[in-house]
Parts: sequence; structure tokens; C-alpha cells
Amino acid sequence: MKKKLIIFLSLIIIAFICFAAITMIRTKYSEDVILNQTNNVFDGTIDNKPARMMIYRNGNRLTAYYILKNDQTEYILTGSYNRITRQFKLSDSDKTIMLSGTIHPDTESGDHYILAGNYYYAGSDMESDFNLIPAWGLGGEGKDSIYQDLGYDTAQVEEFTDHVIELVRTDDKQRLSQLMSYPLSVVVEGEPILLNNEQEFLTRYDDVMTADFKSSIVNSFNRYLWGNYNGIQLGDNGRGFLFYKGSEDEDMKIISISNNSPDFSYPSNEDNGITQG
Repeated sequence: MKKKLIIFLSLIIIAFICFAAITMIRTKYSEDVILNQTNNVFDGTIDNKPARMMIYRNGNRLTAYYILKNDQTEYILTGSYNRITRQFKLSDSDKTIMLSGTIHPDTESGDHYILAGNYYYAGSDMESDFNLIPAWGLGGEGKDSIYQDLGYDTAQVEEFTDHVIELVRTDDKQRLSQLMSYPLSVVVEGEPILLNNEQEFLTRYDDVMTADFKSSIVNSFNRYLWGNYNGIQLGDNGRGFLFYKGSEDEDMKIISISNNSPDFSYPSNEDNGITQG
């Protein structure tokens, strides 16, 4: 009788340990950094160059796109993701570019996860590394529909973004003034002002379009931009940004400009209506 009791208690203890272990694993992996059926955007470096990557996960299959800052080339990769080990692999169609890495807590800050690992490019025949931090999530089932849930056409957003960057780069005041939606809400060094027409914009151009602000716009990533129903954002939080919006029936217009707004922060995925899958 005593032997049976010991065996019974041992089984209970083993069952409890197994249950606790399963609970810990579920808790650890319940919040994926690469959310399922979401276009996950990451900022960081690839081969020591500023980079932005967008990864769409469908189960354990990955489709990724990435760009380098001030580079018009968009790289397309596919691969796989192991949710338990948090390891992933990505490569282009001919294995010219390959990334292999893991997801782990950032040892420096401890408040977010980082995608890190080895980067290989056949053109240089050598390995480097990459480090990417989660930025935000976009809806849709792929690159062509990332702004669809927000009511924007992806091709329209990308074309307008490139057009704005080029006009800022060449300092084309006149054509820029025609891209504004008036009255235009502008924040200059923390002070809100309202510009009612093209002439007022041109008069205050140097106050609004400062050198630091123009540098922020020109050197921004031009793809996989953060946005909500109020518009798409282009620019840098600390140095200035602008918002623009449009629809399939209307041309895109710049609706607000802030050339210095350090208190701005990106909303979470939940604020954008994106939940984990």
C-alpha cells in the first residue's frame, strides 16, 4: 500500500512538473516577434548598413522584403521559421543572399527582442551579420496590400513617397507647395501654425523646410512606412516628419508637417488593430 502511494505521489509530481514546463513554454512563445499573417517591419542593420525589412509569416513559411537606406533596390527573400527554437532562414531565389539567425532579447536594453545572425552575399563571398529590431506591423496578406486595411493603395503610396523625397532633395519649392492640402497644419520647433495656401507655404518655406528636416525626409526609408487612418508618415521622429494621405479616387496630398517633434512615438500594433495570430 505504501509503495503504491509513493508511486501515485511520484506520478502527480511528474505531471505537475510537465504541466509547469508546458505552461512556461507557452508563455515564452505566446508573443511572437514575427507575428503570424502580419507584415512585420524591422529596422536595423544588414552588413553594417542601415536597413529596413518586412517579413510576412504564414505558419512557418516566411516571405521577406528589405531595402537599404538611400538605395532603390528591393530584395525579395523566402524562408522558414521555427517558433519553438526561434530560428529562421531566408534567401533569395538563387541563394545569392542568405540570412540565418535567431530571435532573442536585446541584452543591452532588455525591453525588446532582436533578430540577429549571419548574412551572406555571394557577390562579396564573405559573411557579415545583421541586427534588426521590431518597429511595427502592417496589415494585408503581402506587400501589395500592406496599406489596404488603412484605405490606401500601395503603388500610389510608394510613387508619392519617391516623388516627395525627390522634390525635397532638389529643393523644388514650387512643386512641393502644390502637393500640400490647405489649410496645412505645420509644427515649427514645437509651435503649431496654419498655412492657408501655396503662397503662405512659400513665404514660410525656410522656417518649415529646415536643413535638418530636409535631411530627415531625404534619408528616410521609402518603403514599409508606418501609417494609420490619419495618413502615412515619412521622416524621423527626432528631426521631423510629414503625413500624407489619399485614396483610389483622390491624389495623395501632404496634410501635416512637423519639423521637430521629439515627443512623438509610434503606437503599438494593438493601437493599429493588429493582433497576434
